[in-house]
Amino acid sequence: MRYREIRPPEKLAQSVECFWTLEGRAPAGPAAPERVLPDGCIELIFNFGEPFAEHGPRGMARQPRFFAVGQMDRPIRIAPTGRVDLLGVRFQPSGAFSFLQLPVHELTGRVVPLEDVARPKDRPLLQRMREGQRLSERARTFEKLFLSRTQENGHGDPGVDGGVYELLRAGGCVRVEGLAQVAGLSRRQLERRFRERVGIGPKLLSRILRFQRVLRAFEAAANWAGAAADCGYYDQSHLIRDFRQFTGECPTAIARWDPLTAMFLRKNRSRVGAGL
Repeated sequence: MRYREIRPPEKLAQSVECFWTLEGRAPAGPAAPERVLPDGCIELIFNFGEPFAEHGPRGMARQPRFFAVGQMDRPIRIAPTGRVDLLGVRFQPSGAFSFLQLPVHELTGRVVPLEDVARPKDRPLLQRMREGQRLSERARTFEKLFLSRTQENGHGDPGVDGGVYELLRAGGCVRVEGLAQVAGLSRRQLERRFRERVGIGPKLLSRILRFQRVLRAFEAAANWAGAAADCGYYDQSHLIRDFRQFTGECPTAIARWDPLTAMFLRKNRSRVGAGL
């Protein structure tokens, strides 16, 4: 599989962290499911190849072709079924709200066909996405779709956007009370606005960002305990709790993670790659 992250155009950068692509083929025979872990972002995924199979508690189901993935607090397990040709749009943690035109906590923990949140006037652009052959064509069509939606929906929430910025800057190591104080809000008000615009509360987002940071640190660290402490884990029980919730495994499982899981772990939290 070939995974790549691409910097968004400047006019999208406040809301979109990156575009990403995944290309390749499923192995011969049934593919074993691999985990995708929570990362604090909502994504749109445009599948131009064969649908992925999602494996859950109720069995296996085919994912839609075009869909939104809400915030996750548990891993999801997926497997390719044939040719892989994906274009993903990874929003900044609070970037999807103005595009989707709904309180994004309604998507939390869900995979939702894009048609369910699209407007009738979006359909010609979605059809152009399906027909586009080149990445640049697909990305520019999405840019038109994005701008047509966000121009109607106003600007962000300074309290939420500022809180998200601080959490990203500090790798999740910020107290929620401090975020609320800087925003001039009560903790309850801040949590309500985060749920509406991010999909999860600031405490859970903080835990996910800290967890993602420690995963990247573990890849390069000779001393796991030191890497964990550098990322804000001063109590081993908290580290184990987060690993079990966000991966379904204990920390020692990182040595045997599947290739797809590892590809998404290596992403940078800032803009990377070349522009389209």
